[in-house]
Amino acid sequence: MNDRPAETSRRLSLHGFVLVAMLLPVAAVGCSPPQMGPVSGKVTFQGQPVPMAIICFQPQGRPMAMGVTDKEGRYRLSTKGHFDGAFGGRHSVFLVPWQPAGGENQLDPASTPPPADRADIPERYRISQTSSLTADVVAGRDNTIDFDLVP
Repeated sequence: MNDRPAETSRRLSLHGFVLVAMLLPVAAVGCSPPQMGPVSGKVTFQGQPVPMAIICFQPQGRPMAMGVTDKEGRYRLSTKGHFDGAFGGRHSVFLVPWQPAGGENQLDPASTPPPADRADIPERYRISQTSSLTADVVAGRDNTIDFDLVP
């Protein structure tokens, strides 16, 4: 009768080992390094805020992250979800004027939308191929990236 507790103990140890072996890959997936990082910042033109501009971060071979500047020129980026940030790595950055549908500013109903031919976003910054703006995003970390545009 003394062998039964030892046999039961061995079975429990074996079951525990099998359970740990099955759960280890699941735990490892949850521990993979982050691929994205939250990104926020401010866009100015000659020191003045650039409101209502779409800012785009384009990494090589990954989905683009985008955000819209508020009346103070502040932005937060989204790629796959609301304000989830951008993929880690180097990005080409460009900006385009944002014109809400119907001419109404959905971000701030009290303000008037800026004209599409805005001087606060020089033409060269509106296309990724001509924009000289770049940003390095660090995955798994908050990234504050400001831009001061020049004529």
